[in-house]
Amino acid sequence: MTYPSLEFGTGETLHIAWSHYFDGSINIWYRRSNDGGASWQNRHLLWSGSADSGDEYEPGDRGPVLAAGSTGRVDVAWVYYEMTDHNSLYAISSADEGTTWPSPQQAAQLAGPGFLTEPTIETDNRGLSYVLWEEVVHGTPRVISRRSPNLAAGWLPPDTLKPWHTYHKGKPRVAVDDLSTLHLLKLDHTTGVPYSHWGLQMLSNHAGATAFNQQRRITTTTDWFTGAKKMGITYEDNGVIYYLRTTNTGSSWSPPESVGPGEYPALVVQEGSGSPRIAYLKDGQDIMLAVPSLGGWQHYTVFEGNLPYVRPGPPAACYSSWFHNGTVRVAYSVHEHLGEFGPPTHNHIYLSEIVPGYPPVTQVLHTSTLELSRSPTVAYFPEFPSDRLYVAWETEPVILYRSRESGVWSGYLGVSDSYSSPARNPFMEAYGDKAFCVWRGPNTPGGEPGDIWRGRRRISDLSSSWYLKNQSESPYRASEYPVQTGRFASFWQEHVSGDNWDIWYRWENEPPEPFYQSPNPASYPHAVVHYHDNCYYSNAVWTERLADEVYEVRFIRVPRIPTDTDPFYAVATGEPDPSPYCLHRDSTLVYRHTRADFGYRQLRYQLPFLHPSDRYSVWLSLANPGREPADLTISADGILLAKARVLADATISGWLDLPDRLHYDDAMVALELRTSGSGIALTELKVSELDRRPKGGGIQSANRTGRTPELGLHAGPSIAGGRIELSLALTEPARVRLSIYDNAGREQRRVYDGSIEPGRQAWTWDGTDGNGRGLPAGVYFCRADAEGVTATVRLVLVR
Repeated sequence: MTYPSLEFGTGETLHIAWSHYFDGSINIWYRRSNDGGASWQNRHLLWSGSADSGDEYEPGDRGPVLAAGSTGRVDVAWVYYEMTDHNSLYAISSADEGTTWPSPQQAAQLAGPGFLTEPTIETDNRGLSYVLWEEVVHGTPRVISRRSPNLAAGWLPPDTLKPWHTYHKGKPRVAVDDLSTLHLLKLDHTTGVPYSHWGLQMLSNHAGATAFNQQRRITTTTDWFTGAKKMGITYEDNGVIYYLRTTNTGSSWSPPESVGPGEYPALVVQEGSGSPRIAYLKDGQDIMLAVPSLGGWQHYTVFEGNLPYVRPGPPAACYSSWFHNGTVRVAYSVHEHLGEFGPPTHNHIYLSEIVPGYPPVTQVLHTSTLELSRSPTVAYFPEFPSDRLYVAWETEPVILYRSRESGVWSGYLGVSDSYSSPARNPFMEAYGDKAFCVWRGPNTPGGEPGDIWRGRRRISDLSSSWYLKNQSESPYRASEYPVQTGRFASFWQEHVSGDNWDIWYRWENEPPEPFYQSPNPASYPHAVVHYHDNCYYSNAVWTERLADEVYEVRFIRVPRIPTDTDPFYAVATGEPDPSPYCLHRDSTLVYRHTRADFGYRQLRYQLPFLHPSDRYSVWLSLANPGREPADLTISADGILLAKARVLADATISGWLDLPDRLHYDDAMVALELRTSGSGIALTELKVSELDRRPKGGGIQSANRTGRTPELGLHAGPSIAGGRIELSLALTEPARVRLSIYDNAGREQRRVYDGSIEPGRQAWTWDGTDGNGRGLPAGVYFCRADAEGVTATVRLVLVR
């Protein structure tokens, strides 16, 4: 017997697999113990093959590897050397803790001058299995991965991860974390160091790379010309600030470049180009701004603390859009002390605005003498042709802020209340028509600090109040250093045990959960989320302490399939407060268990954040609860969009495209619905953004416009027991293929395959396959492909 593999499953279940070479044959055996190894069940022969191959390898090289997950699934994989230069990789999976086993599957076969190495296999907490191996063909090694979602689907097509320079017998190893993210380790003989290709990456191994700053330290932007996602990261290491960038969504990074001496860096990037701007504190007394120039970095003085006993605090920064001169806003605190070691006598919150080529314009936003004001954060809201600016800070024991619209500042306003105070370490962000602020406040209930709170409010209505919510909901653990990324997620560090901290997050209204877990303390997170190829990506950076005075700056990129693929919502009547943008209604009611807005003859809504460079479509779902048919007219800012007739006790729904001229000069559009009947109920209203920015890729035909088409794919309802309406918006004429796929990636139904003109087209899928048979309940995906540009929506069939 050779090379056994041992794994714990659920509870006290223990699994073992081994190979046995005897009398010209090689056998793969399996046994299971239900009591932690005290007793064992009968062995099970998984596979048997001839060992008379005449190859040079010892029988031990045929040893299997085993993985057991928390879902009761057990996987075994092994390599079989049938003959010289003819190797196969086999895998077998049991779905019932090893009680029954199907026939093995051949996951890979290598025919030719080369060989396969011993595989590695892992199973995640969703029941997905990953098997990785290294193969060498013509002397070139590479690591291959395959994934299996379930027994019936088999193994999905292989994926080449990375070619290595030379072969080395350090086999590839893989681990899967709670987020189903793969972490690959492979020893490259050329460099002699491990290489991490997926997920977690070490960006710096400088001693003392603490990167302590709660402000923006990772940013992302889309290149207007190529469509590439660019990211930049800054951190401090022993009093020196470093910057590094990526143009391939984090797969590889440029070497860290020294910006210069300083601490507490805050990073912003220029929209479209990704050119960085770094605000930082120098020598404990000056606020500086670093801008890249030929041959290095150019440094500008934002605030010069040349007076005795005047000390500024760490800066925060934000960047305006291209049509507002590219202004960088830097917020920071300034403390005047009584003597060199005395307490502060005056505490100020400063805001400096820097336009390249001009001196900074600085103003004092707040001054206090008794309370300590510190930790400012700044957020910019790009509304054309005006703009809005938010600056929030901590003034014991609450979070205060001021907002500026069209150059006019509001008075002092509070974000936190008595229930979420004492409050500290605020972080503010703006997205769409809402402002968000997160901070560390007290646990619930009780008064000890330790939970992460979030407030949100409408930007367009200065009279609206903040809606507060406890994000971390961990009353028996401490939470610290929160950041917010758009409207999507809040990130923070969560105390685990002793001096150990993990990175946690909360995605919109879902429960809080770990984002990154490590046996080492992980602190000071910052994250950004971007939308690409029908998927949201969370890009996070933090500092991990390996030992005393030894730190690493780490980065991870985690994909997240959205529950709805619309990249932006302006209005959704199903929220707890129905129709928050309604300007006029006659009354409200609850209609058929759906929260709806009801108007006798008129409903009028304000649609916020309609950017002049984008296209928008409005989804309306309208019901007539009366006894007579109702005639409707739908218009926006006086422009007629559609006329419709709704029968008694019936519902209609569909998309309407908004003309560009509606929002070219004004970001707010008024949508109006009028009826001649007895009343109308609006059950759903949302706005979908169809991005116009150039995207790379695509196949261009000679008889077409030469421009890459853009897609907007929608489905409703996304959870249904039968008929689902599919809607596709197209900006250019193109050949389109619209298909339904199951969760294993197999095409089940071709809905449409042909040419389509620009505009919106609609189809209906009745939940059947290509032969008209009803598909079983489960998760499916609708995918549209137009000249190489794709869009995907998630569907759920219930039976």
